[in-house]
Amino acid sequence: MGTSCAPIFANIYATQFEQDLDVWRGKGLLSFVRYIDDIKFIFEGTREQLQSFIDSRAYGKLKITWEIRSA
Repeated sequence: MGTSCAPIFANIYATQFEQDLDVWRGKGLLSFVRYIDDIKFIFEGTREQLQSFIDSRAYGKLKITWEIRSA
């Protein structure tokens, strides 16, 4: 983050793409947290449901790399 205001703008930018998360709360999403450019979420469901959730996460032109871990 090159300038002191960059984290603030990153949060504002990303927040606009997270408005629909409540729809997923009853469909497997247990927790979703983001700090600037790091995202962590807990999802309970099938692999197909998880992939559907991941596919629904788009942040404009930003490219997101997801790492999936099973508990």
